Amino acid sequence: MPTFLVLDDTAHAPEIGAVATYVQRRLQSLGHRVDVASRTPQPTAADAVVVASDAVGEHVRRAVLASGAHAVLVVGTHAGDIEETATALIERLPEPAAQVIRATPLERHQVLLYKDGGFVLSSTAATTVQRDVDALLAAVLGHAQESIASSQAPAPVIARRVPYDAPELADLLTDLRVEYSTRYARETANTTLTEVPATDFVEPRGTFVVLLRGGRTVAGGAIRRFDDHTAEIKRVWTASSVRRQGFGRRVIDELEIAAADLGYDRVFLSTGPRQPEARALYLAAGYRPGFDLEDTPESVGRHVFTKTLHAHPATSDVAQPA
Repeated sequence: MPTFLVLDDTAHAPEIGAVATYVQRRLQSLGHRVDVASRTPQPTAADAVVVASDAVGEHVRRAVLASGAHAVLVVGTHAGDIEETATALIERLPEPAAQVIRATPLERHQVLLYKDGGFVLSSTAATTVQRDVDALLAAVLGHAQESIASSQAPAPVIARRVPYDAPELADLLTDLRVEYSTRYARETANTTLTEVPATDFVEPRGTFVVLLRGGRTVAGGAIRRFDDHTAEIKRVWTASSVRRQGFGRRVIDELEIAAADLGYDRVFLSTGPRQPEARALYLAAGYRPGFDLEDTPESVGRHVFTKTLHAHPATSDVAQPA
């Protein structure tokens, strides 16, 4: 696996720091080693370096040279700053130089910052950063790394129930770990998806459901036993590039069908205060909140929802695991 170096020197530009952190978390979630260095980094070997557009200077040139990197990704929120930083690096690096990749600039309004260091990227911004990471990996590995963000082929969407270790879950689990760790600015059992055993999602106690389009997972979720009559919904996810297209609601519908098939007549779920899209989804799907909707999300903390399942008018044409 390649090793990456992130030069973290963006105290005065928190939005740019958020983008660099998102790149870091995504690479880590994909299984790569990522070292983070301050303004005066020690010489560190790396296959690629991530540089913030406001961090260019002699220390950056020295860090890139010392790393022996094959590629450099310059991230930022302004196209002019990204270009200036990229050009400065190219001019200062001797031949043969590392490939310098200019990330797509993000708008500051696409980054919602929290005081504790957590942040949320808009769906468009998250998709953009994922494509930039794909480009960086392609430069390092020598071949394209196609993700949901870089796949454009429209195709029919089918639902499928899969075991917890199915390859179809790779994108789902990767993105969830990135989303949770960046939104809540910490690593816990919940943000690393280790709060319950993976075997909880095995029939007849539970299952995963994925939505596939063109053979790629675009959305999904899971259920597990909460008690004899209640299933708990977890791991609900939609790829950032296909949000606001009804996939989240389709996942909930499929999970409710799966719960009924496994003998449950009630559903329970909870979500965090920094997931407003999840809160809106569950309310729209008829879930009853266990908190006052007038309270602020942060004051509520853990958002709990419940729903009683009724006989479904028709069974889903979901494909069962082989």
